[in-house]
Amino acid sequence: TDKENQKKADEIYTKAIEKYLNKIENEKNNAELFYYLSFCYFNTGKNNLGFYNIEKAAELDPNNLFYLDFIARKYYDAKKYLKVIEVYSKAVNICNNCPYYYSNRAIVYQKIENYKEAIDDLSLYYKIANREQDRNLREKRGLNFLKLSKQNSESLEISIDNLYDAIRDFDFSINYLLELNDAKNINDLFELYEKESDVEYLSKIISYRAEALFELSEKK
Repeated sequence: TDKENQKKADEIYTKAIEKYLNKIENEKNNAELFYYLSFCYFNTGKNNLGFYNIEKAAELDPNNLFYLDFIARKYYDAKKYLKVIEVYSKAVNICNNCPYYYSNRAIVYQKIENYKEAIDDLSLYYKIANREQDRNLREKRGLNFLKLSKQNSESLEISIDNLYDAIRDFDFSINYLLELNDAKNINDLFELYEKESDVEYLSKIISYRAEALFELSEKK
């Protein structure tokens, strides 16, 4: 049964913990041992000890991107999003041409509604990974532009710029899917943007834009 399997796993991890603790007594600067010890603690539900030991591993080997990614993922699971951003920022400082870390940090920025930072990271990801033509990534950026537009609703001029950027990425995705005759994904994309849009807010934007165009035409 699942309970029996879990019990056996706990017994194995407990023995492993004892083994690594004994080894660390003689090898206090061995980052790898602290990593393995943290892995065992996490798998027995002792998360505080898990974090302590993986942080220790990263302290001993600060340029080890594997450790940093492991820490970030564990903090993400624990919903400690600011810590995730902090860790991925360290990773970016070590390897500023690794697109993976920008992409992951963008996801967390979106989680905490820092859409501007999410957009910046996604744009860096596109540039470094040479994936400007990636539809899925353009959709993610477009969605962040849309949310940023709503967030900036007090300043309609800024909000309109954000909205245009969202439409740009949105149009890219639609045209890409039209070429593939992919009706299902087109429908899904429209539903996504409809869900994230506020009809009253968008009407306000459209009205503002119409008035601005009218004023411009009056000046000519």
